[in-house]
Amino acid sequence: MWQFCKILMYIILTFLGLLGLTFALCVAYVTCVVFLPTYFPTPIHKFSRTWDIETAMDLNDPNIKLSKWGLRYDGECGKVRMIFLDMDCMGPAEKCQKKIGEFQKGYKKMKQNEKEEKFANVSHYCFEAAACMRGMACKEATYQYKLFYKIPHNFYMNYSKLPSCMIKFYDAVRDGSLENCTSSYDFLSKDPFTKNRAYSSGKFCLLSFARQYCHPLVFGYLGNYYDVFLELATIPSQENCGIFETFESLECQRSIEIFEKSVKFLKNGNQTQTDYADVGQACDQMQYCFGNLTNSCAISSELQVKTKEYCEKMHFFASPFWQCLEQLKHENFQPDFLKYPCFISHQFNDDSQACRRMTDSADCVKEIMVEQCGRDILDGYEDSRKYLLEMWDC
Repeated sequence: MWQFCKILMYIILTFLGLLGLTFALCVAYVTCVVFLPTYFPTPIHKFSRTWDIETAMDLNDPNIKLSKWGLRYDGECGKVRMIFLDMDCMGPAEKCQKKIGEFQKGYKKMKQNEKEEKFANVSHYCFEAAACMRGMACKEATYQYKLFYKIPHNFYMNYSKLPSCMIKFYDAVRDGSLENCTSSYDFLSKDPFTKNRAYSSGKFCLLSFARQYCHPLVFGYLGNYYDVFLELATIPSQENCGIFETFESLECQRSIEIFEKSVKFLKNGNQTQTDYADVGQACDQMQYCFGNLTNSCAISSELQVKTKEYCEKMHFFASPFWQCLEQLKHENFQPDFLKYPCFISHQFNDDSQACRRMTDSADCVKEIMVEQCGRDILDGYEDSRKYLLEMWDC
């Protein structure tokens, strides 16, 4: 009896041993399939079944296994890591896009501290999702990463302190304040190829500037993701308005600020012809910058239209034509009615008759203006008169 029990115990122990060994082998297999390619991608790839995911295929073929995203299962990923890809990467990636949408929707209502805190949380979460895909080291994960990675970087470049850093950098390039650096590269070139080459060769220059003059997080971002920065910020976007167009528009920020300061000064009152001329010049520089952009889509069409109209008005106010009219109005000048009977019943300071004065008695007013202000007012006289009538809604 004891002998029988002993044999039975050996059989049970042998079975348990084989069961444990089988379990250990299964765990080892899953570990190799899931984790080893992340650290040793090349050897694993050599023994993996690969294909071109863009190749046309018959989706009705029962022998083809499709992932939940409509792609064939990649031998490098396998079913197990596809589950990990879904749970650890794709889910957070979808949630990332929702978080970005919520952030953008409530951005204007947030206080500055709230903006910075939420931005940091969302950007960190999204970068983690992208890193997850990249770490999978198999074809479908790489494919999903290429579809997704621009989203967190676009978000970061738009809402971080990177734009303000780039504005400072553009100013330094124009001023030549970093002589041994910024003057060596054509950072402000309008040729995308030249600009990309400048930022590629001048990486040390931009990073050195960012270390000294920009927020530490911006410097850290550029140090870690400079290749992505090159791709998004120095190559024109294929669709819509991207980071390249946004950053290029920042090159006009200085001229916009100068223009805004000029307008603010003008509103203080006691404007002179020189004041109007200065604002007109600042306006021209801003418009020139807008027109010199590869694509001005990042500057709102409303701003472009309004500033263009404002520029025209400033040049008109600085013109001898308008200055002469203002002088005659201020002095309430009365001409010799024997010489100018056509001006009887008119007064230069009578705004209620302004339209009739510049239409029915236009030739008469013109002669008076030439006599009082000189022939300079004849330069573009008819265009100025038409503009005045439009401005007065005549």
